[in-house]
Amino acid sequence: MARLSYPLLAPSALSASVTGAVLDTNVSDVTRGIFTLYVHSGGDCSGTNPTLDCRVQGAPTDSASMYTMVKCYSAGAAATAGPVGGVIEFAQATTAVQEQKFSAFVPRYLRAIATITGDSPVFNCSLWVDAV
Repeated sequence: MARLSYPLLAPSALSASVTGAVLDTNVSDVTRGIFTLYVHSGGDCSGTNPTLDCRVQGAPTDSASMYTMVKCYSAGAAATAGPVGGVIEFAQATTAVQEQKFSAFVPRYLRAIATITGDSPVFNCSLWVDAV
């Protein structure tokens, strides 16, 4: 099977909290995936006490009432954070040059939620899922 890569949050400078657009992966929830949050260098990561919290939600259909937090299936080498069976909730980012990963089954529909706080915060970041 070919590796498919999908952006849940396209590379950009975020200065406010956002719920990403719904992504139709067109895969079944038996497909495994690696979810990766990148907080990039070479861009903005600024403000006073800036924080970035990211979570991933999934659903079998694109219905607002169906979305739930995506849960990890492995805490091995491919998943550098998160408990098995725990939800994908990346560790809070406060600086640039961070990469965090989770392994999980990929639901058909996905969306990312980024919560940003601080005084004039800006994070240059992206969130991807690689279906493998």
